[in-house]
Amino acid sequence: MMTLLLGGNSPTALALDWTFYLLGDHPSVRQKLINELDEVLGSRDPVLADLENLHYLEQTVNESLRLRPPVAWLRRQSSAAFAVDGYSCPAGTQVMVSPWVTQRMPEIWPHADLFYPERWQEPAGGRVADTAFFPFGSGEHTCIGLLFAKRMLLLILATVLQHYVPRLEPGTRGSSRSEARFVPRSGFVMRLQKRRHT
Repeated sequence: MMTLLLGGNSPTALALDWTFYLLGDHPSVRQKLINELDEVLGSRDPVLADLENLHYLEQTVNESLRLRPPVAWLRRQSSAAFAVDGYSCPAGTQVMVSPWVTQRMPEIWPHADLFYPERWQEPAGGRVADTAFFPFGSGEHTCIGLLFAKRMLLLILATVLQHYVPRLEPGTRGSSRSEARFVPRSGFVMRLQKRRHT
């Protein structure tokens, strides 16, 4: 329970940071997302059952997690010997994989550096292997809090956007420093503009 609630807190907060940054930097995506929220929710706050109808919201979060995964790299230890590209590795080999690198590979992701939530629409988005998109890990070592974190991320984002429009202050750039996580280097300044519901 501690891992689920506390261990997932920082990665989810980072994912929210970067999603707000990307929305602030891409007003057309932000407006399309707000339009979906208004159409599905009106002026009420979202509930868990609404998520199945908020398709562009999920596409936006997936795209944010692709470009700015909360975890920079993952370390695993092989339980058996294996070979990769002619290199033999004995059992017990330490292996490092990076969501940041894999999720930006142009041979997998066309226009890999572009923030483009529409890439997650079916059928193209449905064909992405979990070995190419793994912001919370993959396989039997996927983060135990993945479902909880993703739902929390979607609901918080939808709730905030129902009341405010996030805008980057002019000149703001979202550079990051790599630890085990991608943390904003010096933060970034955003302004939340109160929305007027008709």
